[in-house]
Amino acid sequence: MASTFLASDLRVLGRLLEARGIDSRSFFQSCKLDPDRMNDPTGRFDTWDVWTTVAKVSEQLEDPDIGLESIRYQRLTDHHLFGITVAASATIQDALHRIVRYQHIENTTMNFSLDQAGDLVHLRLDTAGQPDSLARLLEDWRASTVMFVLRVAGGANFNPHSACFSYPEPNDTQLHQALFRCPLTFDADCLTLSFDQETANQQLDSDNKAILLANEPLLERFVAQLTKDDFRSQVRMAIIDELAAGYPRDENIAATLNMSVRTMQRKLSELGTHFTDVLTEVRHELAERYVGTTDMPITEIGLMLGFAETSSFSRAFKRWTGKSPGDYRARR
Repeated sequence: MASTFLASDLRVLGRLLEARGIDSRSFFQSCKLDPDRMNDPTGRFDTWDVWTTVAKVSEQLEDPDIGLESIRYQRLTDHHLFGITVAASATIQDALHRIVRYQHIENTTMNFSLDQAGDLVHLRLDTAGQPDSLARLLEDWRASTVMFVLRVAGGANFNPHSACFSYPEPNDTQLHQALFRCPLTFDADCLTLSFDQETANQQLDSDNKAILLANEPLLERFVAQLTKDDFRSQVRMAIIDELAAGYPRDENIAATLNMSVRTMQRKLSELGTHFTDVLTEVRHELAERYVGTTDMPITEIGLMLGFAETSSFSRAFKRWTGKSPGDYRARR
């Protein structure tokens, strides 16, 4: 499946070009990109076509800092459901998890990961597969996008604990200092934005449970559509659909996918997983979402996820999160 890029993201480059006195519409047309598609919420471009265009922007402007400068031209609506949903998170930690979960809506080659070490949470970007000639520009652009969305959520004064970049230290790092406002490291293994746990878990004023409840099912479907060649994603979406009718059984999911249970189990086994693993993963994710971002009764959430008894759901939830549903909800 061809790698694709959210078309509306290119509006950021369009504003940057216009600020430099370049007609963006004519420029994009010369690059064989349809500017009108950038106003379609579901419009997408081939990633290589986008990278070719970015290379031409870099060549035209001759400015090594345009990736960082892109933050000045970002709008939350450039990222549509992805940006709006991330910005509606209850905490920065929740926002980071959503960036990783839904990153392929922005670009299917994006490879952010999240891990914790001591008192820090690290958002890391694997840049394998992208053109070396654009490494710094693309890394800066992605870091700027993350900081833009996190500052919409956490406020203009929100800063990371530290920022590491994979490229050598530039002669002038004033723009880096102005954007990230934290200690900087260069020549690192990969782009890493780090956040201290206390700040990452603080409640955000932008928390909007109604937006999360409305948007996340749409984002799940969008991700599944983008990764439709990924059999695990197909099983996940079938389970989510089946949960509305009760406990998803393997024979029902297999029938939805037009195959036998044996074939479904074999295909999952080839991916290193099993049906029960995928089912548990989906129930875990939805349980945290519903308990943490809605005011639905715990009993109702348990029933929605296929648990006949509230006590069974509570035990499973504590096994997954280390907290009872009530304690988990109280942290909001």
